[in-house]
Amino acid sequence: MSRYSGKADVYDHFWMSANTEADVEKEIQRTDFYIYTKNGRRHKLAINNLKDLAPYYPYLISVGVWSKEGRCTIVFSNESFVDQEEREFMSWELRDALAEYKRCKRKKIPFDVEEYMIKRKNSWHSESNYTREIVNRVAKDGLKANLDGLYSIVKDKWDRVPLAKELKRLGHNDFFINTWVFGYRNEEDYPDWGNKED
Repeated sequence: MSRYSGKADVYDHFWMSANTEADVEKEIQRTDFYIYTKNGRRHKLAINNLKDLAPYYPYLISVGVWSKEGRCTIVFSNESFVDQEEREFMSWELRDALAEYKRCKRKKIPFDVEEYMIKRKNSWHSESNYTREIVNRVAKDGLKANLDGLYSIVKDKWDRVPLAKELKRLGHNDFFINTWVFGYRNEEDYPDWGNKED
Protein backbone atom coordinates (compact mmCIF):
# COMPACT_ATOMS: atom_id res chain seq x y z
CA MET A 1 0.00 0.00 0.00
CA SER A 2 1.36 3.35 -1.03
CA ARG A 3 2.11 6.07 1.49
CA TYR A 4 0.54 8.62 -0.87
CA SER A 5 -2.99 7.17 -1.11
CA GLY A 6 -3.16 3.97 0.93
CA LYS A 7 -3.89 2.03 -2.27
CA ALA A 8 -1.96 0.16 -4.93
CA ASP A 9 -1.38 3.35 -6.90
CA VAL A 10 1.21 4.66 -9.38
CA TYR A 11 3.87 4.99 -6.67
CA ASP A 12 3.23 1.43 -5.54
CA HIS A 13 3.40 0.12 -9.11
CA PHE A 14 6.75 1.73 -9.90
CA TRP A 15 8.45 1.20 -6.56
CA MET A 16 7.23 -2.32 -5.78
CA SER A 17 10.17 -3.98 -7.49
CA ALA A 18 12.57 -1.01 -7.68
CA ASN A 19 15.53 -0.63 -5.36
CA THR A 20 16.70 2.78 -6.55
CA GLU A 21 15.48 5.84 -8.42
CA ALA A 22 17.56 4.62 -11.38
CA ASP A 23 15.39 1.46 -11.52
CA VAL A 24 12.25 3.60 -11.69
CA GLU A 25 13.81 5.83 -14.37
CA LYS A 26 14.46 2.72 -16.53
CA GLU A 27 10.81 1.67 -16.19
CA ILE A 28 9.67 5.19 -17.12
CA GLN A 29 11.76 5.09 -20.32
CA ARG A 30 9.93 2.02 -21.60
CA THR A 31 6.44 3.22 -20.63
CA ASP A 32 3.89 5.35 -22.49
CA PHE A 33 1.66 7.32 -20.11
CA TYR A 34 -1.92 8.43 -20.61
CA ILE A 35 -4.60 9.88 -18.36
CA TYR A 36 -8.36 9.65 -18.68
CA THR A 37 -9.97 13.06 -19.08
CA LYS A 38 -13.33 13.92 -17.52
CA ASN A 39 -15.11 13.06 -20.78
CA GLY A 40 -13.57 9.55 -20.82
CA ARG A 41 -10.96 10.13 -23.52
CA ARG A 42 -7.26 9.34 -23.14
CA HIS A 43 -4.67 12.10 -23.16
CA LYS A 44 -0.94 11.33 -23.63
CA LEU A 45 1.31 12.64 -20.86
CA ALA A 46 4.91 13.77 -21.28
CA ILE A 47 6.53 11.78 -18.48
CA ASN A 48 10.25 11.33 -19.08
CA ASN A 49 11.72 11.07 -15.59
CA LEU A 50 10.95 10.66 -11.90
CA LYS A 51 10.23 14.37 -11.44
CA ASP A 52 7.51 14.16 -14.13
CA LEU A 53 6.02 10.97 -12.67
CA ALA A 54 5.91 11.96 -8.98
CA PRO A 55 2.85 14.28 -9.20
CA TYR A 56 0.85 11.21 -10.31
CA TYR A 57 1.90 8.98 -7.39
CA PRO A 58 -1.57 8.96 -5.72
CA TYR A 59 -3.40 8.19 -9.00
CA LEU A 60 -4.72 4.70 -9.65
CA ILE A 61 -3.80 2.81 -12.80
CA SER A 62 -6.93 2.15 -14.85
CA VAL A 63 -5.27 0.17 -17.63
CA GLY A 64 -1.82 -1.36 -18.02
CA VAL A 65 -0.71 -3.28 -21.10
CA TRP A 66 2.62 -4.76 -22.26
CA SER A 67 3.45 -4.92 -25.95
CA LYS A 68 5.45 -7.65 -27.70
CA GLU A 69 8.28 -5.13 -28.03
CA GLY A 70 8.57 -4.85 -24.25
CA ARG A 71 6.93 -1.41 -23.94
CA CYS A 72 4.28 -0.72 -21.37
CA THR A 73 1.21 1.49 -21.79
CA ILE A 74 -0.34 2.82 -18.59
CA VAL A 75 -3.53 4.85 -18.30
CA PHE A 76 -4.10 6.75 -15.04
CA SER A 77 -7.47 7.49 -13.50
CA ASN A 78 -8.64 11.06 -14.13
CA GLU A 79 -7.88 12.23 -10.57
CA SER A 80 -5.94 11.06 -7.56
CA PHE A 81 -7.45 8.47 -5.25
CA VAL A 82 -7.00 10.95 -2.38
CA ASP A 83 -9.36 13.41 -4.11
CA GLN A 84 -11.83 10.66 -5.01
CA GLU A 85 -11.98 9.35 -1.45
CA GLU A 86 -12.18 12.84 0.07
CA ARG A 87 -15.13 13.75 -2.15
CA GLU A 88 -16.82 10.44 -1.34
CA PHE A 89 -16.54 11.03 2.42
CA MET A 90 -17.88 14.57 2.09
CA SER A 91 -20.73 13.46 -0.18
CA TRP A 92 -21.85 10.97 2.49
CA GLU A 93 -22.02 13.80 4.99
CA LEU A 94 -23.93 15.98 2.52
CA ARG A 95 -26.31 13.11 1.73
CA ASP A 96 -27.08 12.57 5.43
CA ALA A 97 -27.58 16.27 6.13
CA LEU A 98 -29.89 16.61 3.13
CA ALA A 99 -31.92 13.59 4.30
CA GLU A 100 -32.40 15.27 7.68
CA TYR A 101 -33.24 18.57 5.96
CA LYS A 102 -35.93 16.83 3.85
CA ARG A 103 -37.33 15.08 6.93
CA CYS A 104 -37.62 18.43 8.69
CA LYS A 105 -39.37 19.93 5.66
CA ARG A 106 -41.88 17.07 5.55
CA LYS A 107 -42.63 17.50 9.26
CA LYS A 108 -42.71 21.30 8.84
CA ILE A 109 -40.09 21.88 11.51
CA PRO A 110 -36.93 23.95 11.16
CA PHE A 111 -33.65 22.27 10.29
CA ASP A 112 -31.55 23.06 13.36
CA VAL A 113 -27.79 22.91 12.81
CA GLU A 114 -26.88 22.45 16.49
CA GLU A 115 -29.46 19.73 17.02
CA TYR A 116 -28.23 17.90 13.93
CA MET A 117 -24.61 18.18 15.06
CA ILE A 118 -25.52 16.65 18.43
CA LYS A 119 -27.20 13.73 16.62
CA ARG A 120 -24.05 13.25 14.49
CA LYS A 121 -21.68 13.47 17.44
CA ASN A 122 -20.89 9.76 17.47
CA SER A 123 -20.52 9.29 13.70
CA TRP A 124 -16.99 8.49 12.53
CA HIS A 125 -16.56 11.76 10.64
CA SER A 126 -18.47 14.13 12.88
CA GLU A 127 -15.19 15.63 14.08
CA SER A 128 -13.89 16.40 10.59
CA ASN A 129 -13.25 20.00 9.61
CA TYR A 130 -15.86 19.93 6.83
CA THR A 131 -18.89 18.44 8.63
CA ARG A 132 -20.14 21.64 10.24
CA GLU A 133 -19.57 23.62 7.05
CA ILE A 134 -21.63 21.11 5.05
CA VAL A 135 -24.44 21.24 7.62
CA ASN A 136 -24.34 25.05 7.60
CA ARG A 137 -24.59 25.02 3.81
CA VAL A 138 -27.60 22.71 3.95
CA ALA A 139 -29.27 25.00 6.50
CA LYS A 140 -28.58 28.03 4.29
CA ASP A 141 -29.01 26.64 0.76
CA GLY A 142 -31.24 23.61 1.29
CA LEU A 143 -31.19 21.18 -1.62
CA LYS A 144 -28.78 23.46 -3.54
CA ALA A 145 -25.98 22.91 -0.98
CA ASN A 146 -22.73 21.70 -2.52
CA LEU A 147 -19.17 20.73 -1.63
CA ASP A 148 -17.37 23.45 -3.62
CA GLY A 149 -14.13 24.61 -2.01
CA LEU A 150 -14.19 22.08 0.85
CA TYR A 151 -11.23 19.88 1.72
CA SER A 152 -10.25 17.49 4.49
CA ILE A 153 -7.50 18.48 6.92
CA VAL A 154 -6.97 14.76 7.63
CA LYS A 155 -6.37 14.06 3.91
CA ASP A 156 -4.00 17.05 3.80
CA LYS A 157 -1.97 15.80 6.76
CA TRP A 158 -1.69 12.11 5.94
CA ASP A 159 -1.86 11.96 2.14
CA ARG A 160 -1.12 15.34 0.60
CA VAL A 161 1.71 16.61 2.82
CA PRO A 162 3.97 13.58 2.15
CA LEU A 163 3.43 14.05 -1.60
CA ALA A 164 4.17 17.78 -1.30
CA LYS A 165 7.46 17.02 0.49
CA GLU A 166 8.44 14.45 -2.15
CA LEU A 167 7.70 16.89 -4.99
CA LYS A 168 9.81 19.53 -3.21
CA ARG A 169 12.67 17.04 -2.88
CA LEU A 170 12.47 16.36 -6.62
CA GLY A 171 12.72 20.08 -7.44
CA HIS A 172 9.15 21.27 -8.07
CA ASN A 173 8.40 24.86 -7.03
CA ASP A 174 6.02 25.77 -4.19
CA PHE A 175 3.34 27.27 -6.46
CA PHE A 176 3.13 24.07 -8.53
CA ILE A 177 3.07 21.92 -5.40
CA ASN A 178 0.35 23.95 -3.67
CA THR A 179 -1.96 24.04 -6.68
CA TRP A 180 -1.32 20.47 -7.89
CA VAL A 181 -1.38 18.74 -4.52
CA PHE A 182 -3.80 20.90 -2.50
CA GLY A 183 -5.87 22.49 -5.27
CA TYR A 184 -6.73 26.13 -5.69
CA ARG A 185 -7.24 27.67 -2.24
CA ASN A 186 -6.83 31.01 -0.56
CA GLU A 187 -3.16 31.54 0.28
CA GLU A 188 -3.78 31.23 4.04
CA ASP A 189 -5.59 27.89 3.56
CA TYR A 190 -2.52 26.03 2.28
CA PRO A 191 -1.03 23.86 5.03
CA ASP A 192 2.54 24.41 6.14
CA TRP A 193 4.11 21.29 4.62
CA GLY A 194 7.66 22.53 5.04
CA ASN A 195 7.55 25.15 2.29
CA LYS A 196 8.15 28.11 4.57
CA GLU A 197 11.73 29.32 4.77
CA ASP A 198 13.29 29.35 8.26
